[in-house]
Amino acid sequence: MIAESTYVEVMAGARPSPTGFRIKKAPFYVTQEAAGLFSAATGATAPRAGSLFGTLTPNFDYVPGAATPPSFPTFP
Repeated sequence: MIAESTYVEVMAGARPSPTGFRIKKAPFYVTQEAAGLFSAATGATAPRAGSLFGTLTPNFDYVPGAATPPSFPTFP
């Protein structure tokens, strides 16, 4: 795992949208494992564990009628 976030921080940016919901700028932070891997692989100074890795703004859309329920396979 290279980055992590918390439920509280992710859900703080959750907003409904006309087709589902959107999470605006969910923060992700560098893990200690990623910092160690970066340092070992490059020999350079790694980003500080816990520093901001980046943000993510996903959209979760619901499209009525697009999904079909799972079914069992049939054999002729």
